Amino acid sequence: MGFGTSDILSVLGDEVVLVHGEPIASVAGGVSLDSEAAEGGLAFCSDRSKEAPGRIARSGATVIICHARAVECLADKGLQKTLIAVANPRLAYIRVMNKLYPPDSEVGVDVTAKIHSTADIGAGVYVGPQSVIDADCRIGEATVIESHVRLHRGTCIGKRVRICAGAVIGAAGFGFERAPDGKLHRFPQRGHVEIGDDVEIGANVCIDRAAQDVTRIGAGTKIDDLAYIAHNVRIGEDCLIMASSIVAGSCVIGDRVEISPGAIVRDKTVIGEDARIGLGAVVVSDLVAGITVAGVPAKPMTDRDGTSGKGR
Repeated sequence: MGFGTSDILSVLGDEVVLVHGEPIASVAGGVSLDSEAAEGGLAFCSDRSKEAPGRIARSGATVIICHARAVECLADKGLQKTLIAVANPRLAYIRVMNKLYPPDSEVGVDVTAKIHSTADIGAGVYVGPQSVIDADCRIGEATVIESHVRLHRGTCIGKRVRICAGAVIGAAGFGFERAPDGKLHRFPQRGHVEIGDDVEIGANVCIDRAAQDVTRIGAGTKIDDLAYIAHNVRIGEDCLIMASSIVAGSCVIGDRVEISPGAIVRDKTVIGEDARIGLGAVVVSDLVAGITVAGVPAKPMTDRDGTSGKGR
């Protein structure tokens, strides 16, 4: 199915601040700005540098979503393409592609999946090959569970969640007490995991169930491949937990927090909303809202004006 500039402008609405070029009836689809295969497609350019106009001019894309400054620089160059200026080109591109080219819906249960008779599966759910859903699990409507996923007893999944291949949710947390004779005794892990609506969980992610209460992932949060979320953790809404990061037991993560790849958050740490944790950082103490930290141990980053990013 093709679409034209009128369809793109209809999706973006008031986001559009400037349009340059003639209407195009049919656009081939989404392409990369610098790709050799970009001919006739829709691309975006988030680049604000002086190189941006040149990249746009050289692109084979027919329609390009970009910043207004780039459009102004190219307005008198006679380009045979349509430029659409918005405040956030990447976000606008995402909205257009998701609206005009929605992903194929997957529905049903693969014959090799194993679902316990007491599990509650919502409408429009997909369960992939070799996945296992234990007793008393609840899965909200339109959720996609890819292959080889394991949901342990009592796991609650919201609506429109995507869980990628190999994820394990609700396994027993890592909790032990050492006796006087040196022997280790496992603390009983009797809780469960709750996943909010519109969460995405990457491949081979592990999220442990709480010891006695709940491990919770807030609505809209996205967790990248190979991340580990320990028992009793509470993660807020719309967070980004990136690849290979570790959130240790009983941490509380506020809304919209971003944890970069390979970062580690020490157990029982509280992270304020909108905080950002840099690549490979090790957080060993609480962070206030809005702060940006990096390093081992993690410390506030210094802005270009010499001030420290100490949050609100």
